Amino acid sequence: MIPQIYEALTGKPWMTTTLDVTTDVGPTIRARYPELFALTDLELMAMTPTEAIDYAETMREINAAPTNEHRMAVIEAWALTLR
Repeated sequence: MIPQIYEALTGKPWMTTTLDVTTDVGPTIRARYPELFALTDLELMAMTPTEAIDYAETMREINAAPTNEHRMAVIEAWALTLR
């Protein structure tokens, strides 16, 4: 009964309906922040989404830094936020 109701309401066949996270929800955090590919799944799962985004944005800033001194300043500022 449910498949017939679903098909009548949506016009889509019941058994061929699938979900695609990217289409239905949006891109994953890793898709938006390629810097996270450097982390293992275990490391990434230990972070909250906010922590993962902060980490990725910090890595972007470090990689874009023009000098080693600037990179160190970014790393030190980020380390202070972890305390």
